[in-house]
Amino acid sequence: MTAPAAADTPAPSSAPEPPSGGFSTDWLSLREPLDLEARPVALVHRLASRLPTGRPLTIVDLGCGTGSNLRALAPALDARQTWHVIDNDPVLLSDLAHRTRPWAEGRGLVQRWENADETVLSLDGEEDHFRYRIVLEVQDLAETVSSLDISGRDLVTSAALMDLVSREWVKTLVDRIVAAGALAYFALTYNGEMRWTPVDPMDDEILSLFNRHQHGDKGFGPALGPDAPQVMADLFTAAGYRVTTEPSDWDAAPDARGFQRTMARGIAAAAAELAPPEKQPRVSQWLDRRLQAIEDGHSRLRVGHVDLLAHP
Repeated sequence: MTAPAAADTPAPSSAPEPPSGGFSTDWLSLREPLDLEARPVALVHRLASRLPTGRPLTIVDLGCGTGSNLRALAPALDARQTWHVIDNDPVLLSDLAHRTRPWAEGRGLVQRWENADETVLSLDGEEDHFRYRIVLEVQDLAETVSSLDISGRDLVTSAALMDLVSREWVKTLVDRIVAAGALAYFALTYNGEMRWTPVDPMDDEILSLFNRHQHGDKGFGPALGPDAPQVMADLFTAAGYRVTTEPSDWDAAPDARGFQRTMARGIAAAAAELAPPEKQPRVSQWLDRRLQAIEDGHSRLRVGHVDLLAHP
């Protein structure tokens, strides 16, 4: 999901993302608690039950950002794991290492660089029951999806990515996953639904403009936007995979003011790009009312997302 934000405002990903396609660490920090809370536990358990047992797992995480998907999924997969985390932003990959250290230490693990050039993190425990190797890879996935190394991988995963890419890009990825016989778990894909409380008379119009904006090119060709969950399900089903989906909605309570402010500004900026000139003042007025409700502690925001599991 995308929406540009004001220049001084961190812009969201899978619900608002800046027009340049980059994501700020501030925004990723704001949304990580909501991402974690939104995860459908039953579907994650189903994923774990479908993965091979009795040996280490190899996982590819696409568009990994600062590593929230790894930190959410890894503890649920009861095996030693090697994660190939891929992003086109080396700054985010560097921050991943910093954010993973307290997460690891909280689980009794010791984090160290496994090689001299700081591309492989090793997280080791005394009993070596949970041991994660994290291989940091800088790649532009818009260019490399057709040559992505999936052979021998057990799982391909991502979070808040698939609504930003084109149908052709997803088709290429699905074909490669199926050819490798890997599982796929795509989390937090925007589905076009959004509900603010209290309701504003402009909400539906703003949402319609925003969802249109989501189909713009985010660097991967015309984006799927809210159509992504259904397109993914159809492509995997046509390829002979079994598909299960569960809702993974963000639910931002009144005390999540920073998150809600960033969302409101990004959504308004996206809507303003597509609104006719005569409606520009109404978009600004909607934003003013939303920001006031947020500051007053009266605002709640629910954003619809879908998690998808596909397996042979």
